[in-house]
Amino acid sequence: MAKYKRCVRCKETKSTDQFRRGNNSDGLHSWCHDCNREYERGRRRTAPKYNVDSTVLEKCCSRCKEIKPADQFNRDRKNKDGLQAWCKPCWTEHRASVDHDVDPTVREKLCSRCKEVKPVGRFSSYRTAKDGLCSWCKDCVNEHGRERSGKLNYDVDPTLREKHCSRCKEIKPVDQFDRQRRSRDGLQHRCKSCMKEVNAAYYLQNKDKFKAYRQAWVEKNPERAREIGRKRHLKKEYDLTLEEFDLLLVAQDGKCALCGEPFNGVTPHVDHDHSTGRVRGLLCGPCNKTLGFAQECPKRLLAAAEFLRRQGFAVEDFVLTSAEARRLNDEWAARWS
Repeated sequence: MAKYKRCVRCKETKSTDQFRRGNNSDGLHSWCHDCNREYERGRRRTAPKYNVDSTVLEKCCSRCKEIKPADQFNRDRKNKDGLQAWCKPCWTEHRASVDHDVDPTVREKLCSRCKEVKPVGRFSSYRTAKDGLCSWCKDCVNEHGRERSGKLNYDVDPTLREKHCSRCKEIKPVDQFDRQRRSRDGLQHRCKSCMKEVNAAYYLQNKDKFKAYRQAWVEKNPERAREIGRKRHLKKEYDLTLEEFDLLLVAQDGKCALCGEPFNGVTPHVDHDHSTGRVRGLLCGPCNKTLGFAQECPKRLLAAAEFLRRQGFAVEDFVLTSAEARRLNDEWAARWS
């Protein structure tokens, strides 16, 4: 087969990989990819778009010639009934028959958008193509996606009150759908509950892939991963944000709320009331463990101080009077408020 061919529409001679498969004697289409793409864009702009006809309950598949329910056909806004001419099984069978693996003999390919010859590693796989590769390189695909996302950002339609979920086939209020800026009504086509089920099933099927990706990201961004883990721990255990934690640390002058010793770069422990969950302050490790082992019992702590005094320790130099304790508590409360 010749390596070059002349396009009937643009009258230019191009390489054969710029033509899709066709019924001509050379096995290729008469128009090149660019001409086909330009024609399809113009056709889509001018062609009328139809919604699914609710009165159609059954339809005959033009491939297998069987009459099947309407839910056995995918949507196609170009047809007057809003459904494809082929049923879902026939369409799936057809797609499987045109799947191609990446040609191992191909080392380089011409991008039909930027007109540059690049290694095959710069092209994504596309199973319906003859060589198993996309006609655009990855850079062009990303650039086109950014341009398209900037043009197709829609706000939520304020007149919309209900929407039909394409998965569970139920009509639900719009607050049951998440935002999707590329959709014309600004909402996803599946409701929140259906999206939750789909995402959960996809995660279970690809659990190992997600785990490997997460591990690779943590190894690449250790500081960021540590910050996210710390923020998640504070929110889950103490309902405390990272900003509130930093403000509390500044209010205590970087010192332990119990013994008054500076933390010196060591991460403080968050002390909280286990019955109410209220955060009481930041403590050093020994003080936090002391309160935990003493089960937050003042009688037990005072008995420990008396025990140390009997053993010869000058406990009187460290024991606060009730007036001093009240003054310190009022001072810390004023700083935290």
